[in-house]
Amino acid sequence: RPGASPAEVPGVAPLQTAGAAVPSLVAIALARVLYGRQGLRQLFGGFRRWRVGARWYLVAILLAPLLTVVALGLRALFDGDVAVDPGSSLGTELADAGLAGLLVSLPLVFVASLLTSPLLEEPGWRGFALPHLQDRLTALAAGVLLGFVEGLWQLPIALAGREPLLAYFLGVTGSFTVLVWIFNSTGGSLVMALLYHASLNLAAGPLQFDPGDLVAPLLTWLVVGLLVLGYGARDLARQQRFTWEHRPAR
Repeated sequence: RPGASPAEVPGVAPLQTAGAAVPSLVAIALARVLYGRQGLRQLFGGFRRWRVGARWYLVAILLAPLLTVVALGLRALFDGDVAVDPGSSLGTELADAGLAGLLVSLPLVFVASLLTSPLLEEPGWRGFALPHLQDRLTALAAGVLLGFVEGLWQLPIALAGREPLLAYFLGVTGSFTVLVWIFNSTGGSLVMALLYHASLNLAAGPLQFDPGDLVAPLLTWLVVGLLVLGYGARDLARQQRFTWEHRPAR
């Protein structure tokens, strides 16, 4: 069925786990070969940047689910209905556990998600790829390009779940461009990247109310537009965009 969880498709879960780890494994190899031990310290140094202020924790954890809830509210306002697809993840969760059960399970799902694709992927995508792209591109261009590449990388999972591709690519590219703002604003914090990525999994998992919905992706791109107006496309942050200290291995 459209919007089915990829985990429900036989054989997809092991493939998804292996695929999630590949970008970080490649990043580790490249960092070691190109920069030596200093490269590995730079790659994993983002995990030590956790003292970034409470507001960034709130942004990283709550922004993506909030946009999903706002999108659902807008659909309900204009459609005159709650507009939850019974076959969607949210529809299934509400049918199985009810609203109270859903609210109790969300924090548990979020914590469990941290240890899956966010932890496996973020050292590669944000820890290595994004800083190097920002050496040559604006933060906006780097975010859109990297988000599109991630979308292509995860496309087999999306196809297995029969996700509508327009909503899928708009959501992926917009969401990971927003992450560039969070990443740059926190000095390259992989902790914030993990939290935001886990919150995206929450928004695209238990809170997904219609796999073909375009409201939530368009709201995400509205946020991107506001960020460009507020901070500029070059850095998407008050401070300079985050890049590595390039010290080739001797």
